[in-house]
Amino acid sequence: MPIIETDRLKMIDFLPEYAYAAVEGREHLEKIFPYGISRQWPNPDYADILPFIARSLEEKPERSKWSGLIIHKEDGLLIGEMGCKGGPNKKGVVDIGYGIVPDYQNKGYTTEMVKALVSWLFTLPGIKMVTADCLHTNEGSKRVLEKSGFKNYKKGKELLYWRMVK
Repeated sequence: MPIIETDRLKMIDFLPEYAYAAVEGREHLEKIFPYGISRQWPNPDYADILPFIARSLEEKPERSKWSGLIIHKEDGLLIGEMGCKGGPNKKGVVDIGYGIVPDYQNKGYTTEMVKALVSWLFTLPGIKMVTADCLHTNEGSKRVLEKSGFKNYKKGKELLYWRMVK
């Protein structure tokens, strides 16, 4: 993915070497990462899937096009991650996910970057729809998706499903 920039943020590719360094531990990532790293990154759920992400990016480095790290420009700090879960399917649907560290939540950063990511995705040929999901209890994520223009189209037992059509 190209560097996606907003007024306050930029998203850079989550390169395989960053993923492996993150799996090895903060001190390994700090040695090679060109920005500071929030002490709150990664959140526990994302830390759990980092080994899978690292293996996936090693097997197919081109997948880094769909995975980004969010940098707070003024602070020069890694504050989150955002990306697509594997790129678009054959119907042109791509599913996104995201996370921002607690100190930077409720400041509009996630909405700002979701809007920028979706805008970029809709410039790509063949992408017709962007989807996302969140827990029923995740009020912050629901607000992000609503403010970004997503519509809730389905309610599962634990998850709400959202979409935006081009």
